[in-house]
Amino acid sequence: MTTFLRTILGASVALALATGLTGCASGSSALGGLVPTAAAESPAVTPNAAAATAATGDIVDAAQADVLLKAGQGQRAYPMADGTFVVVSKTEPLPANVQADMDAKTAATLAPFVDILADEEGADAALGSAQLFIAKNTGKRVIIALHALGYATSYDEVKTMKWSISGGPAAGVLLDDEAAAHGAVDAFLAGRDNASEYAVVYVR
Repeated sequence: MTTFLRTILGASVALALATGLTGCASGSSALGGLVPTAAAESPAVTPNAAAATAATGDIVDAAQADVLLKAGQGQRAYPMADGTFVVVSKTEPLPANVQADMDAKTAATLAPFVDILADEEGADAALGSAQLFIAKNTGKRVIIALHALGYATSYDEVKTMKWSISGGPAAGVLLDDEAAAHGAVDAFLAGRDNASEYAVVYVR
């Protein structure tokens, strides 16, 4: 296996899932100590109840984003560049604005490593960082198709631009063009029952 392939295949993703949170509020009698009354309590608001009102594509704030994460119902709130959060679901397609933001951030993270052999450790770390960001903020499995410069085989003396796919199909295979990369990803997802649980990014 070439160093080009080892770099692409070396990234890993780690996820941390939080547990639930509950809370309640209490009130007191308007008559104070004159007339003994039982304290009135408002119904407890649980993360599950709050999450039930959120739909994919909704805009929420940081506090609501934390509630969705702790509810553990497959929803996350993706952080946009403008400071807002967009609700996403592990089992639903990503909203178009989230996909566009995710594409741009991934491309920016990997841009310094078009020639991955110039800094293999940096390229590997950048790929892992991009995968982790997407997984953490969408709850989805991650496929990144990367167009990068390297040696296609151990016998080549000239670097060429090839497509390699991390996190999904065609492991260890270098592809000549983007159409082939799309075909490999599409065929991979078509054969899976959980295809909706994947987030896919093409870095051109």
